[in-house]
Amino acid sequence: MGDSLLLNSDAAGKPSRLAPEEQTVPIKETFPATQSMDALPELKERLVLLIGSLLVRCLNEARRIPYILDREEVVDILIKNPSLFETLVLQEQISDAEFARDRLTAQIDALRELGQFESLDALSVSFSSDGGDSPLLDPVLSQITELSRNFVVYTSNALTIFEKKFELFMDRFRDSLEAAGIKMTVLELTPKDMGSLEERAGSYLDQGQFLQAFLFGRLLVSPVITRQLVTLPKSDYSFSRNLIRRGLINEGIRQPLVKFILRTSYVSQGGWHDLFSTLLNSVCEEPGPGGLSLLTTLIAQDPVFSCNLLCRTFPELARCNTRERSAAIEERLNLLCANPEAERVQSGN
Repeated sequence: MGDSLLLNSDAAGKPSRLAPEEQTVPIKETFPATQSMDALPELKERLVLLIGSLLVRCLNEARRIPYILDREEVVDILIKNPSLFETLVLQEQISDAEFARDRLTAQIDALRELGQFESLDALSVSFSSDGGDSPLLDPVLSQITELSRNFVVYTSNALTIFEKKFELFMDRFRDSLEAAGIKMTVLELTPKDMGSLEERAGSYLDQGQFLQAFLFGRLLVSPVITRQLVTLPKSDYSFSRNLIRRGLINEGIRQPLVKFILRTSYVSQGGWHDLFSTLLNSVCEEPGPGGLSLLTTLIAQDPVFSCNLLCRTFPELARCNTRERSAAIEERLNLLCANPEAERVQSGN
């Protein structure tokens, strides 16, 4: 964790002034007065762009999580890195932090700790190929617990920051409209309006930053959006489905994306399990390269997800050979494709 320490004294989630690109423009200098927003499509387009910039900024700010160093860590830093120790002490004194008298605080980079859950690769735990004795899962479960903790902190932090900044932004936006004589109505975003936002999230996806891409979409459907009179497309529009389909046709990220979605299902403790439902539906409806065959292979390589999917224990599946496990997984996936409701019941969604 030592290389993840950030020497930034600002606490994550602390309200801050909006960046220039997120501030509202002088509406009355740009648009005619006494109009409804419905008659000003260019105004809606500009608002969508500003929301996208705000989301990106919140994802970046949320990664800095305050971390209280215990006594052993403080001693270790003092011995191995005196300059870092001095910097942390100065920051405590400047910020007048709550623990400044007897504890030191630093900040961890939550995204560096989480990555795209690649730390699970290093453990290399798999079912025995011959159905013999199974390896211990303890190291994997311990790592998943740590990832889950950081995942909850990061995603919750991002939501808190976004809610505060979006409410502040919309208050200023609404004031500008009223000053210009423009009536503030419910802003209905269409799938076409969402195009620029999908591109913002898609840029994360294309770079293999799946956590940021899907969190971008989840923040976009958070309750604060509707509280501020902004409604998202209805009918069958799905931000996450569009991202997943975009990733599945990209050979360079297809396999890492599927692995991420499988792991997110249990790292999030089921909170993001809907991504797997969306992935499975996309594969069933529009079979692309690999299709169910690729999904079956990657699930078979993930003991934790396999156990959850088949509702069987690790020792039970370890006693099966590779062919038997793959057949069971394929059968289960085919059943879920034929009856999506069964998957929703199992996941609790």
